[in-house]
Amino acid sequence: FAAALESPCDVLFYLEARLSTIRQRVHQAHEAGKLLFVHIDLAEGIGKDREGVEFLAHCGVDGIISTRAQIIRLAKDVGLLTVQRFFVIDSMSIRGLQSQLKIGKPDMVEVLPGLMPRVITDVIRAAEEWGLYCVSVLPSPIVGGDGNREFLAHFVHRAPACANRALV
Repeated sequence: FAAALESPCDVLFYLEARLSTIRQRVHQAHEAGKLLFVHIDLAEGIGKDREGVEFLAHCGVDGIISTRAQIIRLAKDVGLLTVQRFFVIDSMSIRGLQSQLKIGKPDMVEVLPGLMPRVITDVIRAAEEWGLYCVSVLPSPIVGGDGNREFLAHFVHRAPACANRALV
């Protein structure tokens, strides 16, 4: 965690959060001028439910990461930023994105494993069918276990005047 605090990144994804250290990590991140997102699905000792989301919000985390649309929705309800992770391995997975995006309405989407631009374009089209518009697609600061490249897509609920749709 110390190396992440010293990095030039403005946002930290805390993938190994623990109930016993979350407040300390939030304080450290904020002291370093960084936002802290907690991967609630992987967090130890923190419930994967409304109570867990509210606890993280009370601790001062800036956002959460989850694969679960219901958790994303709960996090948005308490004012947290959200990253919804999707594991897309085929066209059927892309069709499943539509219902998940409609329920969760995440601020950002992370597509795993790192996929080629054609698949990312399919994900963007699926999101647009539910009223979400892609503002940007950026390489994720996370590299997959096999060294594959991952991407974050930033969606909004209505098209901004100057939406940038360039794919990386």
